[in-house]
Amino acid sequence: MINLNSPPGILPEIDDLYRSELSEEIKQLKIEVMAVRYRKSKLSKLHKQIRESKGLESAYIGRIDLIKIIEDLLTNKSSVTKAFQRYEVNNNKCADWAKDTIKYSADEQELTSALDMLAKNREVILMKKYLVLDINDILRPASYSAALTKLKKQLVIANRFQDKDNELNNKDIIIAAKETKIEELKQELVRNKSVDWEEQALTLRQQGISVKEIGARVNKGRTTVSNYLNSPSIKAQLLNRPIKA
Repeated sequence: MINLNSPPGILPEIDDLYRSELSEEIKQLKIEVMAVRYRKSKLSKLHKQIRESKGLESAYIGRIDLIKIIEDLLTNKSSVTKAFQRYEVNNNKCADWAKDTIKYSADEQELTSALDMLAKNREVILMKKYLVLDINDILRPASYSAALTKLKKQLVIANRFQDKDNELNNKDIIIAAKETKIEELKQELVRNKSVDWEEQALTLRQQGISVKEIGARVNKGRTTVSNYLNSPSIKAQLLNRPIKA
């Protein structure tokens, strides 16, 4: 008997597994899986025989078909049904090709390989960027219709993430522009204040106010005020307009 209390992560020996009480269930499960595969194969052959008896070409979907259909599906963001129908028309497939193949059970190997071949596709890159591309989830449904509908939903989620990122980026740009404008206004205010005190100092000096008093009124040091009033251009103005007594 298998020891069900074995530490996690330690697998039992194969012989122990098949001697255990689980062995019959495992064997039965394998038989059922093989039976399902056999029935699917038999059903596919039966469909093929029916079509051939009517003189119709058998509908077959391969890796290249899947690549083109998925590219169309992701680019045009249309329904899976329309992507299959467009592919049927554009590639001269047999009558009812889209109607038949869209219902086929998704071939895990072919579908996985097709997605691998599309690794450089912009939409696939986007889904990988936001970690929403889930191959196992895509392969879980039975038909190509359901599987590719899952893929479409994953792309929708990736696009939503991208939209949110774009919104945040736009907000950052707007905030940066506003901060730049605020800084420009601050600098302009400083320049205006600088001009204001100089004009005020000149007016006060013309009114006979002392340099010390002017410094106190315009909130500037006495030396700063004195240097400004003694500059050649300002001194000339004071000489032309005598200081009032």
